[in-house]
Amino acid sequence: MLLRLARELRRRVACARDPVGYHRRQGVHIGRDVDLIGGTIHTFGSEPYLVTIGDGVTVSHDVDFITHDGGLRVIRDDHPGAFFCAPIVVHDGAFIGAHAILLPGVTVGAGSVIGAGAVVASDIPAGTVAVGVPCRPIKSTDEYVRGHRDAWIDTGGLSPDEKRRVLLERHGLPVAKA
Repeated sequence: MLLRLARELRRRVACARDPVGYHRRQGVHIGRDVDLIGGTIHTFGSEPYLVTIGDGVTVSHDVDFITHDGGLRVIRDDHPGAFFCAPIVVHDGAFIGAHAILLPGVTVGAGSVIGAGAVVASDIPAGTVAVGVPCRPIKSTDEYVRGHRDAWIDTGGLSPDEKRRVLLERHGLPVAKA
């Protein structure tokens, strides 16, 4: 029991230190310049080798890549060989929002945005913003960018304190004196 606990702790620490390296070692095919924000040892499920992530992809926190359909367990007594597993592919430059779930066999097209909490049960075309349960395309990424252009706030290069001040001022919230 203690040995299993130590092994689990070692895996969690390795994943927290270097999530991309950890998941590559587990078999996930991960491209260059990928951000796995808050990935855990469970992010890519029991068949991580069925997941392919392209270059420049961002995966936000608490995203689940589910490569198998566990629901078939309900017929396992009558059909002991009833298993369904399928690959998941996320193409270059996509963004996967927090708490999204990608189900077996789906492909997310290049440059697409998957909204927070979405359940992706079917393929999402390239250059698409898709949200909801089930996840559905709502607009192109070009429309998304045009719709947010006036709200952009450039916080690049700011210290955490400067960023905080800029954001609070922008949104009319009180800026506490330090």
